[in-house]
Amino acid sequence: MRCSIWHSSLVGRLTEADRFMIVESIFSGSVATMIEPFARYFELYQRRNEGGYTENDYRDIQVWWTRAWLDEYRRPADLMQKGRAFAEADKTSLREIVLKTIGDVVPEYRRRQDQGTI
Repeated sequence: MRCSIWHSSLVGRLTEADRFMIVESIFSGSVATMIEPFARYFELYQRRNEGGYTENDYRDIQVWWTRAWLDEYRRPADLMQKGRAFAEADKTSLREIVLKTIGDVVPEYRRRQDQGTI
C-alpha cells in the first residue's frame, strides 16, 4: 500500500483505486478499541458499505486512521477536539507527529537498552 494514500496525497488527487483501497483497508483496526470510541471515525466506519464518501470524508478517514494508531499521549488535542472537516494542513501536521514518533523509537530503545530496562 502506498504511504502517500494515508498522509501526503491531496484527497482530490486520489484515484478511484486509491479510494477503494482506503475504504477496504482503513478500518482494519479493532472496531471496539480503535474506531468506535471516536464518534466521527465510527460514523465513517458505519457508512463504509454505502459508498458516496465526499472528499472531506476521505480526508477525515485519513486523519482518524492515523490518530487511532497514535499513542493517546501523542494525539494532538486540537485535532481531537476538532473531530471532523480536517484540512490538508491538519494531515500535514499529523504526519509530522508520526514521523517524529518514528524517529524517536530507535534512540529511546537504545537508551532503555543502555539502562538495562529492555
